[in-house]
Amino acid sequence: MIVLYVILALVCLVLLPLFLNFHLILEYDGEARAFLRVLFIKLDLIKLSEKLANRAKKPKKQKKKRKKKSEPQPAEKRPDRKKKPSDILDFLKFAKKIAADAASRLLKRLRIRLAYLNITVATEQADKTALLFGAVCTALSSLDEVLRQFARYSADRDKINVGVDYLAEKTVAKAKLIFTIKPIFVIGAAFGVIVNLFNNKNKISNGKELKNERNTAQTNH
Repeated sequence: MIVLYVILALVCLVLLPLFLNFHLILEYDGEARAFLRVLFIKLDLIKLSEKLANRAKKPKKQKKKRKKKSEPQPAEKRPDRKKKPSDILDFLKFAKKIAADAASRLLKRLRIRLAYLNITVATEQADKTALLFGAVCTALSSLDEVLRQFARYSADRDKINVGVDYLAEKTVAKAKLIFTIKPIFVIGAAFGVIVNLFNNKNKISNGKELKNERNTAQTNH
């Protein structure tokens, strides 16, 4: 029984992270910041990416290996397979369908919350400031409608302020956007996409076989 309890505990430890909420936090206050938060753990993604980039730039000591002389082998001739325009169109339609299916599956589970948004529109000229203010308001309203229609989107209305300052010369913006999802939903969406991938491949291959049979039958007649 003790061994069974240990195995169950290990399985729970492995599966537990899949059911936790992962929060991707994007902030802008004159400088862009990105964080990944899980429970009480918070990672600065920009600093982490910089560290990884610096490590990749460091030259690694490579041991000199003696190259063994090998006899030249004749290259194998592969038959040239030219893709038809119809094949390329079928592939593009197929890729578009798979991408749309993956996006729809993830958007159903992804939660988006706008924590705050403060924009003060300003330029050097008053007429440009007025035009830019109208464009910003239109873009924000359109984006709000799209997000509410296709995703689980929420926003704190009291913390959204868009204003205009005719005396300043530069637009100032502050924003915080939070994306929340559980890894189990990402795995489920990926599994569904793989299943659709195989199903659609079989349909496409069956359709091509039927076309080839029809063409051969017509030529024989």
